[in-house]
Amino acid sequence: MPADAKRAPLLATASAPIDASGAEGGVSIAETPSMTWTGIVCWVYSVVTFFVLLVGFSVGITDRWTEPEHDSIWHSKIATLTLVPAVITEAACLCASFMNIKLLGSTLAATVHCNTTAHSTKTLMVYVLKGGTGLYIWLAAGGIVHTDVFALGGARPVYFARYVQWSLGVPDLVLVSNLLFLGNSPMGVCLRRASPSLVASFFYVWAAWLAAVSTSVVVRYLLMSLCMLGATFVGLDQCNLAWQHRHTDQSALKISIVSYELGAFVMYACFYMS
Repeated sequence: MPADAKRAPLLATASAPIDASGAEGGVSIAETPSMTWTGIVCWVYSVVTFFVLLVGFSVGITDRWTEPEHDSIWHSKIATLTLVPAVITEAACLCASFMNIKLLGSTLAATVHCNTTAHSTKTLMVYVLKGGTGLYIWLAAGGIVHTDVFALGGARPVYFARYVQWSLGVPDLVLVSNLLFLGNSPMGVCLRRASPSLVASFFYVWAAWLAAVSTSVVVRYLLMSLCMLGATFVGLDQCNLAWQHRHTDQSALKISIVSYELGAFVMYACFYMS
């Protein structure tokens, strides 16, 4: 059978209209609002948190932690090494995606790029970021470390590199989950819709860091409250996006992935508050 005849079903499928979530018959790109009420809330939160961070930083931060933390450095070493198989696997998926684009031809190239290559690239970025900061903590004996003087059970170290990792990794994970619904939308549409929650998640991570290293107990609990509030607003924006695309193809699977992400954030928040 000729190669063109074999590819005919694929080409016919690719020629069908694909919505902003990558599914047929769902919410179109034109119907994807670039700004929603949850997005506005996230933008307002980000502006307020930015100025609160400036005030909180001017109050002062604690001194550097000077005691050696062999357990934390060992943890970073093990975590970095366990990421190696994940990086290799995701890199292989990325290479396979590029090969599929060449095999399927230009008709399906855009669809494969949006639904496979883009997700693999962003996931690989998360792994590389985690591995890079873990390697820094491992090789630099902790790197920049401050002291949490108000921690329950006594003072504890606060690793700056981990918050750098989280401040970039959390928005990247939020973007990955947003792309489950925005799918084949142009990058401009994706960024306009996702940017409020991405910026808010960046600021609430740094609010958590300053809360941990502040010399003022008032600033500490104010920033901890802002951190929890920011996580709530980002979660609401995620839920709002899922609700807008609830009638699209495989929406139940996509919503379950977002639910898992939100549940993980709640679990991390409980550990942080403890």
